[in-house]
Amino acid sequence: MKSFLFIGIILLAGLMAGVTLGLVNLLLVEPVIDSATNIENQNLINSGKSSDSPSFWANYYSYRAWQKGGEILAGAILGISYGSLFGIVFVVSKNTLPGNNIIKKSLVLGLVFWLVLYAVPFTKYPANPPSVGQSSTIEFRQDVYL
Repeated sequence: MKSFLFIGIILLAGLMAGVTLGLVNLLLVEPVIDSATNIENQNLINSGKSSDSPSFWANYYSYRAWQKGGEILAGAILGISYGSLFGIVFVVSKNTLPGNNIIKKSLVLGLVFWLVLYAVPFTKYPANPPSVGQSSTIEFRQDVYL
């Protein structure tokens, strides 16, 4: 395979995966974040720390639009980065990977990436970091986290 074709495929695949990640987050995660920030904004208005004015809501909505666009861009950058890393490691290690064709070798490498980047860190670091929760259990959670 030609080098430029391989690089193009890797970058395009990473870009597509990253944009897909950003769009999935936009469709599934952002509605929950929007409802939470609406509750926070109502609490700010009810406490008197902020006013229920058109300028407040205009600033809020312009900031949220910027965040949502940035989420897709960040997903694209992350996808390109992971795709590039995968491509570099694949080129270096394709002769040592098990399997008799390129598809099997890439699936094996993908499994190794998933284990190294997600599965092992997930088992090591809990989803509830030490700063979250009741103060009476902070020492226990810090010990578990480390």
